[in-house]
Amino acid sequence: MTNQVIKILQTTPEQYEVLLLDIYIEWCCLKTKNLRSYQKLLTCPPLFNWFRRELSILEENFVKDYNMTAALYFETPTIAHIYMMYKISTSTIFNRYSMPLLKHANKYSLIQKKPSKKMREPTEKEINKALKKIETLDHFTMCKLWRFSPAGSEIYFRADLPTGDAFSKRLWGHFGGFTPEISKQLGH
Repeated sequence: MTNQVIKILQTTPEQYEVLLLDIYIEWCCLKTKNLRSYQKLLTCPPLFNWFRRELSILEENFVKDYNMTAALYFETPTIAHIYMMYKISTSTIFNRYSMPLLKHANKYSLIQKKPSKKMREPTEKEINKALKKIETLDHFTMCKLWRFSPAGSEIYFRADLPTGDAFSKRLWGHFGGFTPEISKQLGH
């Protein structure tokens, strides 16, 4: 069905995906009251899958309407008319929702609150050693670590450890973060 819709809309698969995401973003915006809830809806795969299935049902109606319109008239509808038909055919998606999935989405989080089992917990001695090292790091080294260290792999960036807070306070509070000179040295 998606290929028929793409052909009728005279668009590319990439442009169709952008259209689909625009509709989903608008739908999520209308179903939420705050930014946190909005982000949770946007990032919940089961909710997106449900939305996509519901939209495909409406797109089937769009294809039927288009074929009927094309058969009734001798001329092919203009692209503006086609998009208007698509918008009208799919507009009822904004009245649809799945309460169980919305509740699930509001509990859903892509960010793990606890470290994964693969990540070894640092010892108290390692944490204290890292805290002492943070106090000795210069401005450039801290910026370099911040920019090029893999997220979550360094003890300095773990938000669940005191080292993450100490590193942030020193880099952003004490040194004031990145300067244009340091950014140039690091290569943006």
